[in-house]
Amino acid sequence: MNGIGTGVDYFNALKGVSIVDTITQLKGYKGSNKIVYVQDTVQGGIFNYVTGLVKDDGVVFDAVGMGSGFWQRDLTPSPTIDVQWFGAKCDGVTDDREALLKAISYCLNNGGTLFLKLGKILYFTGEIDAFQVRSIKFEGTLTGELTSKFIVGHRSAVTTPCEISFNLVNNATIQLQGAKNIDLKINRAKKLLIYADGDNSFIASCAYNRINIGYVDDLELFSEPLASSIGWINENIFWVGRLTTLIIDGNYPHNHNVFHKPSFENSTIHIKKGFSNIFYDCRFEGTNSITFDEGTFDNQLFKSYSGLKGAVLRETNTPAFTDNGTNNSVNNQLDLTLEERIIHEINSKSKNFNLQGVTINSEDISIPASFVFLETGLVPCGIDPFGFSFVSNISLFRMTVTLYDSSKNQIIEEPTNDIISSTFLQWNLVSNNYITSSNRSTANVGILKSDNVRYIKIRIASANSGSIIFAKASIKHNKNYNQTIPIITETKKMSLNAIPTIGTFEEGDIVYNKDLASGVFAWICTASGTPGSWKAIT
Repeated sequence: MNGIGTGVDYFNALKGVSIVDTITQLKGYKGSNKIVYVQDTVQGGIFNYVTGLVKDDGVVFDAVGMGSGFWQRDLTPSPTIDVQWFGAKCDGVTDDREALLKAISYCLNNGGTLFLKLGKILYFTGEIDAFQVRSIKFEGTLTGELTSKFIVGHRSAVTTPCEISFNLVNNATIQLQGAKNIDLKINRAKKLLIYADGDNSFIASCAYNRINIGYVDDLELFSEPLASSIGWINENIFWVGRLTTLIIDGNYPHNHNVFHKPSFENSTIHIKKGFSNIFYDCRFEGTNSITFDEGTFDNQLFKSYSGLKGAVLRETNTPAFTDNGTNNSVNNQLDLTLEERIIHEINSKSKNFNLQGVTINSEDISIPASFVFLETGLVPCGIDPFGFSFVSNISLFRMTVTLYDSSKNQIIEEPTNDIISSTFLQWNLVSNNYITSSNRSTANVGILKSDNVRYIKIRIASANSGSIIFAKASIKHNKNYNQTIPIITETKKMSLNAIPTIGTFEEGDIVYNKDLASGVFAWICTASGTPGSWKAIT
């Protein structure tokens, strides 16, 4: 940092160099050497005697002892500008605002990297404008008040290489503005504000930047709402560790910003303005609030984290969200490798269920207790995992899953391996199978690999009577193979023991006779109504 190292290189660098202890001694130096080394650990370094400069008491000092001229700090091999050179105490208590402003002024006029040593704590108050300082490296801690702000960036219309990094920022806000193709890195901060003001050409946009975030409590993309011209924040790439709050807002729908691997735990995501902002490989934990406001569209969040084996097979497993816009969504990225298909679905128009004790109404279906929505035959399993899901509009149903070995004999002891992935099913010691212990509108199960279990049967039936608008079952499996689900015929078509006398039917509906000994195969509805007119088919 001071232009010299240690050991052999250190002593070679000091040949023909006078040594003093402090900057005060440097100013008063009267010797013949034109190079002086100051040993002070804070403001020390190598200084060259020069003329024709202006002192700044950080890099350039008056050479009082020489009668005229100046001592200029040797910044080779790299121009690193330490804020402590300009009087910053960096003790976390003293307001180092003025020293920081002097260091910034030097960098703006001469270039160099604005630097804070690791282990130092730089405290400041108010607003610090480091805009157009092209290189900032704060290895130490930057801290301030909750209203303190540290502004960085460059002119919107000028693409200039800039590298800015902060290790730890307490309380204060980092504000990035007017940035094009800037590299910004923040390990930990209270707030990062990406800002644009359409009425100021220097900061009218913020785009094409690469922003690396470790953990930031609050991230906001915001353009000045009172500006007469739009300020846009587009096409930035974010690598994110963890966020507590994310807000996108302002006088323009910011778009095409890409976020990689953000973690959200009990977080708030609120996209008030914007479209086509993409979030890849999200990790969601706890309870998160996700809202898309009116006017937003095509913003997409993709979840990739799942903490439970088999969870992605049995359900979509994504956080709830509110979409007041158009086609905004939260998706499970792992679903891209899976295929999901509906295997059975009923409603008042579907005509594919057992009518025993059932009344078909115009908009729903009245069902009795023990109405069997679906019952499978023996489903092959144990080699390729798959998931089974059920959903209805009302909590009337219970699921049972029965296991069988390769000889198709029922397994009467719960397997010790994780063949079943479910948060709803429990092993029943009486019936020797998995059941849901309460009525549900949703139920699902992941069937994983197993050496012992080779077949399963799934049954979904109502535990109480009631009216349903719909019920459907689906399976999900890897796209590379096709899982077969044999469904018992009775649950796939309308059937009764006698001609229908209740319910609403349409002309052409067919009800199959379960009592084939009567000689009637089925009945066909010849006139719509309740129950309509029917003709026997023999």
